[in-house]
Amino acid sequence: HHIGPILFREECLFKREIAFGDNVAVNIQLQKATNDFSRWTMQHEIWKHESILSALITCDGAWIDTRLRKLTVPPAEVIKSFEKIPKAAGFKIYNKEESKK
Repeated sequence: HHIGPILFREECLFKREIAFGDNVAVNIQLQKATNDFSRWTMQHEIWKHESILSALITCDGAWIDTRLRKLTVPPAEVIKSFEKIPKAAGFKIYNKEESKK
């Protein structure tokens, strides 16, 4: 396969400072996706000391065929991996036309 992720938007909200030596964990959740996972929005939560939300990173992305330079549907193994990503409480499936608005 000749695909890779492409980001349309990335937004970071900084909440608390992280210092060198702090214990940091990253959680990921899918907020929305097309039914074939060709387009998606995911959020990364950066936690300090397991209880302090330090940052939220939200990414809107898709998959690109690196040979054709066109957006594409990911292969089955990528879809299976995306199905395993934890879903946000308000997770929704949307159609590709909605992503163009």
